[in-house]
Amino acid sequence: MKGLALFSSLVFLLFSLPGSGEEEIRLFLADGKILRTSAVKAGKNGSLLFYHDKAKRFVLIPKHLLRKAEIPKGKELKKADDLFRKKEYGKSALLYKACLEKMRGLPPWEIYSALHAARAFLLAGEKEEALKILESVPAAKEAPFTEETPEELYEVLLLSAELYCGKGEKEKAYPLLEKLVSCPKDSCASQALLLKADTLFSEGKFRSSFDAYFLHTILFPASPRQERAKAGCKKALEKLQDPRAKLFAPPAKSASGAR
Repeated sequence: MKGLALFSSLVFLLFSLPGSGEEEIRLFLADGKILRTSAVKAGKNGSLLFYHDKAKRFVLIPKHLLRKAEIPKGKELKKADDLFRKKEYGKSALLYKACLEKMRGLPPWEIYSALHAARAFLLAGEKEEALKILESVPAAKEAPFTEETPEELYEVLLLSAELYCGKGEKEKAYPLLEKLVSCPKDSCASQALLLKADTLFSEGKFRSSFDAYFLHTILFPASPRQERAKAGCKKALEKLQDPRAKLFAPPAKSASGAR
């Protein structure tokens, strides 16, 4: 614990010092112009503050004047990634958390930092801290899915739902799963639908769980989880004493050498 406390202090110092040698940030304006800057901060109501090198101060860009921002990952996040790859989960979790505070309101790195901080805390055995991190980005969770939605957001919602289900807080998990089922990333939508089906089954809602399992077999025929969905259909119908459960039984294996 002393090592982590010392590392936490170093993280604070790192973020207190002025940055140097960072990659250029590019801001694409609605009128087609491109601004280049060395630093940005999130403003209110989706606005952005960028550092004006000549004026030596931050200048506000309202949300309606900003089309998109290209913000490099930065050395701190790269360092956190490196620590995570080395399986130094406690240290990487603290650095990701510090990056999250710095990146508040700055997609995609706010969501990236939150997701990876939560994963690192989980692997460090701190499940409650992982959930706190995920709960700290509520505005991002409520945003509608668009072509600009980072894939990490889907993972944030899915991991949040998994942790809520693990705590028995299913009333918090269901809205997230309902939203995820319609996300454009099939692998996340597939996992969300199966988690919803499993949760309904665990609550004894066998008809609803069958509906969710069956919907998976229709929507995601190429999914590697398809056999699991079919097995779910079978066990749900068996609980309902429905003879059609046998329709979802795996095909019998032919005897070796049989012609």
